[in-house]
Amino acid sequence: MIEFLLLQAMDGHNVHVSKAAIISVSEPRKIGRLGTDKSNCIVGLSTGKYVAVIETCESIKKRMKEE
Repeated sequence: MIEFLLLQAMDGHNVHVSKAAIISVSEPRKIGRLGTDKSNCIVGLSTGKYVAVIETCESIKKRMKEE
């Protein structure tokens, strides 16, 4: 069974991300230009893409362990 996390992108859209596809979560200031003033976390995906989200990295890590 594929498990998904529901995250909110910077433009307000919901993003469903497979837990198996998440390879990293990083604070925006550590990534550089990918972060915005509103982003709290940058999620790195196995596809090589990144998603800036409003959730904190800590909350994403916690949800990945719980769900």
